[in-house]
Amino acid sequence: MTIHISKDGTPTLFDGPKAVNFFRMNALLSGMRLELRSGMKLSRGPSCFTRVKKEYGLKGNKQKLIEQFENLVAEENKKMTYVGGSHS
Repeated sequence: MTIHISKDGTPTLFDGPKAVNFFRMNALLSGMRLELRSGMKLSRGPSCFTRVKKEYGLKGNKQKLIEQFENLVAEENKKMTYVGGSHS
């Protein structure tokens, strides 16, 4: 549940399954934003929106999904312990 931060602020080591899941949530959120802006998908499989709806049980249009998921990510961020550097 610890995320180690390098001197330049880059996360370098995710310690524990919760930290890895938090990193994955952030990747999904970034993918959702990319898909909304460009219409591109992050991977060949299901879109990030489809994954988030299925895995987290969220509903709504794309903008509402992003807002709901941002709130979930923010809640998880409060649970993380950061070591070294700084984070936002």
